Amino acid sequence: METLTKEQKDIVLDFYFQCGPEEDIDKARQLIATDLRAAELYSSLEDSLCQLDSEKYGPCPDNLTEITIAKLQLVASAETAKAETENAGLKTLLQKEHAKIQEPAPAPALTARRNFLSNIYDIAAVAAVIIVISLVGFPSVSFMRQKSQQNACNANMFRVGLGLANYTNDNNSLPFLTTAAGKPWWKVSRPGQQNHSNTRPLWLIVKNDYIDLKDFACPGRADARNINFDFTDPRRFSDFPNRKYISYSFILISAKNAKRKVTASDIMLADRNPLFERIFEQSPNLDADEFEKLILNEQLQKMMSISHRGKGQNILFGDGAVFFKKSRVISGDDIYTITGQNEYKGCEAPSTKDDTFLIP
Repeated sequence: METLTKEQKDIVLDFYFQCGPEEDIDKARQLIATDLRAAELYSSLEDSLCQLDSEKYGPCPDNLTEITIAKLQLVASAETAKAETENAGLKTLLQKEHAKIQEPAPAPALTARRNFLSNIYDIAAVAAVIIVISLVGFPSVSFMRQKSQQNACNANMFRVGLGLANYTNDNNSLPFLTTAAGKPWWKVSRPGQQNHSNTRPLWLIVKNDYIDLKDFACPGRADARNINFDFTDPRRFSDFPNRKYISYSFILISAKNAKRKVTASDIMLADRNPLFERIFEQSPNLDADEFEKLILNEQLQKMMSISHRGKGQNILFGDGAVFFKKSRVISGDDIYTITGQNEYKGCEAPSTKDDTFLIP
């Protein structure tokens, strides 16, 4: 069987890297579909270079550089063996490249097709460089995005803390709307004057211009991105317009601990409680006083906020400091549950002032 011509190999390589003219991309697509040799070359490239996709395959093994280069050289050897004109080997290729350096070729026309990856050895060199760079610690794009969202969330929460502090200074009290024992705390956006959700106290600092509503939307949440904040005067509302406008859970204040004195170590706010996410996604009936009973299990007891892919949560403390914690248990207390409570229907409250419960 005759080997592919140099031009055919070039367009297959350009098709793989999507770097050639559109007409050559179409030509390569047709060639791969009709020519077994072209299909084998494309399949070899895909198999050899797929290990560069760290996002799909996870962290690189220590010997990935050697594995990848070995595979590429194997593909190169197989292709070179088919072509009599390429039997001179790597030494001849290096001599030719050296000659090019000594006598530079004239500048190509603007319409010339790019051929900087025209042979398999160039690909191997580029692959090796990329892998080596990745191994010395360059973070992935995904990691950088997550870190950026985490920092932006931290800044949001810090501004919420300032808003709480300014409100407290002006009113001699935190924006607490006491929830009586047995009353629901989960009905965010329900109209009317009765306190049906634990987000209403936080709405007071929005309603009274202590903070921008945008600061309650964590960029790490898909439901909080691209929200339209351009709506009518917030003074007309008694709660957040919709659950997606608030990405955080606030401390539940009951009749028993309404007069508690806030200390520096107290936890006031954190990324949204993960235990009730699925229940709220199902849009329970706001007219009901309870939602379907949630029973804690081992998985729920380990869950952390989905705002940061379950890797932890930002937490606002009583002194205004914000820290990202990789555990939801702070000083022995699970901030997302009530101590000793394993069943939840949306109307529970802590029995002691030292039991933190952040909802909804």
